[in-house]
Amino acid sequence: MLINRFAHNLKYYRKKHDYTQQQIADLLNISRSVVAKWENGHVLPDLNNTLKLSQLFQITLDEFVGKTNVTQNLLSDYQAHYSSEPFAEQIDFDEESFNYLIDFIIKHPSLKQQLSTYMALSIKQQKSAEKIFASVLEEMRKQ
Repeated sequence: MLINRFAHNLKYYRKKHDYTQQQIADLLNISRSVVAKWENGHVLPDLNNTLKLSQLFQITLDEFVGKTNVTQNLLSDYQAHYSSEPFAEQIDFDEESFNYLIDFIIKHPSLKQQLSTYMALSIKQQKSAEKIFASVLEEMRKQ
């Protein structure tokens, strides 16, 4: 279980900080395939590399190995991102709204797959996708 959480967290934080596997490998003086094996959950890095990664991503070891809930981090990222947008006042972050969104996603498996793809993007790519999505919705409203 630890290896799966670590693999997920490594990929999440790498993409959050806009690093490629090759860039991580270069910073740690290892091959890209080693980073890929870590992200795929085939092996765990040694303690020295784990420490270097946590310093690079500016997170604690507890956060990195999954002692801290990454879901809460994702929600915090989402809130921080949208709180700076002009329409932040229109977004309600209460628990009821959050539960409604989760239920909606569960009932629409194709949306769940699209959101998984979206979440794998870097923050920069996500912002671009959001702009495109907003434009498409605006055009659909006009019809």
